[in-house]
Amino acid sequence: MDSINDILLKLHPDTVTTVRKLYNLEKREDLDRAIDALEDWLKMQHHFTKRDFPRDFLERSIIMMKGSVERAKYQISNLCSMRAMYPKFFDKYDAKNDFNKLDYFAFSAYLPKLTQDHYRVYVLHVTNDGITPDILLECFRFCILKCEYIKAHDYCTGTVTILDYRKINVPKFIAAIDIATFHQFLCILMEGYVLRLQGIHIVTSSKAIEAFVKIVKPIFGPKVSKRIHIHAKIETVYDYVPQNILPSDLGGSEESMAVLQEQWKDVLGTKENVNYMQEMSKAVSNKPYKLKDKYDLDGAGTFRSLCVD
Repeated sequence: MDSINDILLKLHPDTVTTVRKLYNLEKREDLDRAIDALEDWLKMQHHFTKRDFPRDFLERSIIMMKGSVERAKYQISNLCSMRAMYPKFFDKYDAKNDFNKLDYFAFSAYLPKLTQDHYRVYVLHVTNDGITPDILLECFRFCILKCEYIKAHDYCTGTVTILDYRKINVPKFIAAIDIATFHQFLCILMEGYVLRLQGIHIVTSSKAIEAFVKIVKPIFGPKVSKRIHIHAKIETVYDYVPQNILPSDLGGSEESMAVLQEQWKDVLGTKENVNYMQEMSKAVSNKPYKLKDKYDLDGAGTFRSLCVD
């Protein structure tokens, strides 16, 4: 497996070999040995309802955990537990038909091209006000489908996230966030899919975002918290992400976010992918997962008290 280029995920010619070498897995025998170890471990996890995974899937699991089989075990175990604990995030599989109402409010996609250092860029481009907690839950579900696809198909060193809130009333957007649901969603991303975030870039001129970020930073831990950046203008994002790989909505040369989202929905909505997502949603654990203290957002409700713009 030396290339996975498709309409959604492009690689540099040297991505696979560079990433493997980065984690000391450039030798095929070393990589096979690591996959064998993970495969053997899975066979012994009788509390998992699914224990047979393709070797390509296991390889990517190890790669995304910096070449560590032990971290890959941790990630798979956590995600299986979270599917059992939070089934509402995993109960929609057909991106083509299940998320059409999102098109009015926001477009989201992992971008086709990698950065030069082999990071994948994720963009959320929010276009209209009126988002409700139910709409946000749909956004979270759609994001998780894309994460599942990335885990099965991509080969990269991590993720850069861009959240573009320039077109909306940020205090109203923050007020729509249900704390408990947001808490669970971030837990799934950070402990289930274990996103390796090189940076989070929030684009808005609203001062309300600063108070919000201050509250949620502890969730990400000290290392990732230092990588959260707020930009009043999109142009300063170009210091971190090459402008040419960004969508036209953000001043780049790539297709618009509307086109990219439609491409993702087309691919995720194929029969093959819908069946795959349904199958993966059944990969659960009978052992409970306990949230770590760092995920305590202290209560339920919403962030309405932050709306002070």
